[in-house]
Amino acid sequence: MIVTALLNFGFSREDIFYDNWHDHLINGPNADVTLKKIYANQCDCVVVFLAKDYNTKDWTCNVEWKAIRNLVNTNKGKKICLLNIDGVDINEIAGLSQVTDIAKKIETLNAEEVATFIKKRYDVIIAGSLVRRKSPIVTNVAENSVGKSAQEVVDNSSVVDQGKDKSSSRGVPEKEPRIFREANNVLMLSRGDIHERCSIDERLQISTGFFRHIKNMRLMNFTSNLFLNPLEAGETDVIIRAAQAMSLTEAINLVMRENNRNSVGGSGTNLDLILSKPTEYNLKDAKTKNAGKRLDYTSATFSAMHALYRMVTEDELFSKLSKPPYECFKYYLTDISIPFGIFNVEYDSEYSRFNHVKIDLYSAELHHEDARRSMVIWQSKDQENYDFFVKNFKAVKDGNTCEKPLLENLKAWSEQWKLLKALKEFNAENFGVLLDYLSKYLQSEKAVVELNGKYREALQKAVDEAKKEKKSKDSWRILRKIVSASTDIATIFTLF
Repeated sequence: MIVTALLNFGFSREDIFYDNWHDHLINGPNADVTLKKIYANQCDCVVVFLAKDYNTKDWTCNVEWKAIRNLVNTNKGKKICLLNIDGVDINEIAGLSQVTDIAKKIETLNAEEVATFIKKRYDVIIAGSLVRRKSPIVTNVAENSVGKSAQEVVDNSSVVDQGKDKSSSRGVPEKEPRIFREANNVLMLSRGDIHERCSIDERLQISTGFFRHIKNMRLMNFTSNLFLNPLEAGETDVIIRAAQAMSLTEAINLVMRENNRNSVGGSGTNLDLILSKPTEYNLKDAKTKNAGKRLDYTSATFSAMHALYRMVTEDELFSKLSKPPYECFKYYLTDISIPFGIFNVEYDSEYSRFNHVKIDLYSAELHHEDARRSMVIWQSKDQENYDFFVKNFKAVKDGNTCEKPLLENLKAWSEQWKLLKALKEFNAENFGVLLDYLSKYLQSEKAVVELNGKYREALQKAVDEAKKEKKSKDSWRILRKIVSASTDIATIFTLF
């Protein structure tokens, strides 16, 4: 098989847009439009297999060939590699002529010989272009983190070191003009686009079963509610819709459950989680890290603490994995302001081609969560940038700004989340939460200091009356007004 033979040249399945491997990328309506975009903007080399029935097949004639002709019409024809499978007369292919166009005859060649020719053609294309595209061969949107568009400027290099010319550190002959820089593996898009183009299933290799070879997962985020509490915390509909086939929560749970069934002491998959500690400074800083969610930044913070507390005390899987003899789920809180979210997935050495890190950038100017800038960096394509972010995670984890929280603190912050919820929505449970809070508050030293005796007695009477009444919405509004007037919500957790 030719595409399989290409893997022997250092390409991975993620580098090769072969329909049997990546048919999900063009599934759905307007596949012809999608294909044109892939051929034009997301590949280095388009390999065309010409045969005698090429003009009679609906897909090849009406869809594929139109996308290929579009390359010629837009001065991108040099990236095309023509292969003649069965001796077809090239004049029979619309737009081609044996006078001006040459197709390599491969009917007598084996798969390895054809792959060798494609690799040579690929090297010629790369060496002759100043603009590096996204994927090496044929195309692959799933790679989605290879190359820079950057308005196709000439300072984006297409030349990669294939070991052919060692005359410069970047694999570029010294005689070439050095007015460009080498392209890297980073594609920066909106968070919504990244989730749709590069699914969780693809990155964690769930469908292929290669997830069983994941060695480490590292997650550092302001709240990480997409993992801890995606529905209640209100992640945006686009992200949830893009993850419907496999959500981040489901994927991580599957990996941790299956890979740690019979392993102890780190022999399975390790998960390190770092969240922002809900300090006064971080709560203020959170204003720049939250947009478009159904929760405000304070609620988002304590929602994460509540979810983490339940995970390590009630969840059967993670409560077990966080304790000896497993200890493969470790969680930390950091005092520092987290500048960007990091999700790193590291596989066993044999499957290291799947190693990657996803970065979510925070911004003070952000009106919708889907617009947040995100990028996926594959270690095999961009070692330098991959290392930068992974080392950043390790520096935070191993530094003196990170600590494992006490369970009593997590419990207090969990209670804070319950109270914040109770102030926002009326139901029987929230009614009871407000009553419990006010009862504790009125018995606390804080209430004695803040309230004069008569006012405190009046509040206590109101609470006692509310306990006797039915749990009505009007009673809930009264309790909510009392709570809001009697204390600073940002410091409620200190009462518990």
